[in-house]
Amino acid sequence: MEQKRENEAEMEEKREIDSMKEAGPLELPAVTLRGMTILPDMIIHFDLSREKSVLAVEAAMMGSQRLFAVTQKDPEDQDPELEQVYPVGTIVMVKQVTRLTGAMVRVLVEGISRAKIQAFLPETEFLTAQVIHMEEGREQIDEIEKEAMLGTLKEEFAKYTTCFPKIGATISKQVEESSDLGYILDQITINIPLPYQKKQQVLSAALLAERFQTLTALLINEVEIAQIKNRLSVQVKKRLDQNQKEYILREQMR
Repeated sequence: MEQKRENEAEMEEKREIDSMKEAGPLELPAVTLRGMTILPDMIIHFDLSREKSVLAVEAAMMGSQRLFAVTQKDPEDQDPELEQVYPVGTIVMVKQVTRLTGAMVRVLVEGISRAKIQAFLPETEFLTAQVIHMEEGREQIDEIEKEAMLGTLKEEFAKYTTCFPKIGATISKQVEESSDLGYILDQITINIPLPYQKKQQVLSAALLAERFQTLTALLINEVEIAQIKNRLSVQVKKRLDQNQKEYILREQMR
């Protein structure tokens, strides 16, 4: 019975999301994020202290629970305008709000879909954004090309997990078993420790081909950096070992 209720709740949420995607421009309560980027399917919590942000979350909870989360270009900016945020953010579903000390709240959200911001609406007590949902995978990709992309992405991610086995262990099975290119691209981006600016690059890539190129280049770059660090570490260790041996020999000759 409990499982049936959960399935019904999931189906209802999916219908709401599909309806939202077909609705055209949306006006949603919004929060600007500092030093983090949220992607679709990402479940994450973050703390808010700015009054406008807290009020936006409260407005979302009293309505559809949907919130637009967009990242600031400068984390130090206290009241960013449209030009000070990235043009692509994520519509999220607010799952839980916990009040902390003082005016701070902790918000648990799940990313739903990419959206492009058109405007911040005239000043109200909380930030409201007009956004347009970005359709996923609308471009036509030949099946052979898609298979090639999947194969290349999985190969590069396998190289990455060789360098970072603890990180790879969390999602290697999902990546290996899935054939959904968009899902894999987002899941890898969510789970690897990239700076938020680089995660924003993946989020902002509307087309799957562009997203594939962006993430693959990031993976290759991270592997190359790890390999260079490893070579430098080996060289330094050899030098230290040699110096230690020379020191021991000098001491023995005294």
